[in-house]
Amino acid sequence: MKNNINKLFNISILLILFLLTISILYPKLVELRINFSVQEKNTIENTNQEINNNISSLDIININTANLFELDKLPGVGEVTAKNIILERQIAPFSYIEDIMYVKGIGQAKFEKIKNLIKVK
Repeated sequence: MKNNINKLFNISILLILFLLTISILYPKLVELRINFSVQEKNTIENTNQEINNNISSLDIININTANLFELDKLPGVGEVTAKNIILERQIAPFSYIEDIMYVKGIGQAKFEKIKNLIKVK
């Protein structure tokens, strides 16, 4: 009987220690989870901001007035092609965006990549 009481006492002590440990650690775990959620939210917000910045940097470019730097931003258009666009429009302004395919270095494939990023008026 004394042996059973000792076992019961030991189990009670272990249970109390377990509950005490849980009561100490649980708030810290909740705090860590909240901090992680805040960091995750900040990361997502920063990523969204970067995407918005990139989209706004892809404004539609008027190929009749854009400078070398602006034309160089277009996908597949480097400095040489940008200079060719400027030379071509000095001869005659572009009337339609498709007219840019008369520029040396811009064919159908490149036009398809930039047609939604350019305008003439």
